[in-house]
Amino acid sequence: MKAFFASQEETGRTKTIVQIVAACVLFAAAAFYVLRRSSEDDQLDTPESAVTYICWHDNHTFKLTPAQWDTLLKQGDVQPVSKGGAPAATSGREQRGGGGGPIRAVKCPQCGKFSCVLALDCPDGTQVPSITAKGQVGECPNSAGGR
Repeated sequence: MKAFFASQEETGRTKTIVQIVAACVLFAAAAFYVLRRSSEDDQLDTPESAVTYICWHDNHTFKLTPAQWDTLLKQGDVQPVSKGGAPAATSGREQRGGGGGPIRAVKCPQCGKFSCVLALDCPDGTQVPSITAKGQVGECPNSAGGR
């Protein structure tokens, strides 16, 4: 009889351990999901994450964080423009860029035109557009090789 009760006690103990492990796995999975979801939805909004944009028309420079850029995009203050700065067609294929597609330009807070692109820091301390209104790679004026 003693052997019979020992095996039942062993089965109960094993069942309890399995339940504890299953609860821990479920808790860890839920925590991972919540943390991962919030990190994907939240864009960086720190001074360190800001990048400089420069206007093709008036050389106005300003900094934007990824969160600020995302907000401008949702407000319609980021638009695709074709070479030359004219508004571009807005089909999904053309908006993806690459291969001579439209340039995504931010609306300039000073002149109001969709003409701001990432700024390129030159060795002499100046900043130039990383891509010109003509779709060419930006070049530093006083450096060998232009970059």
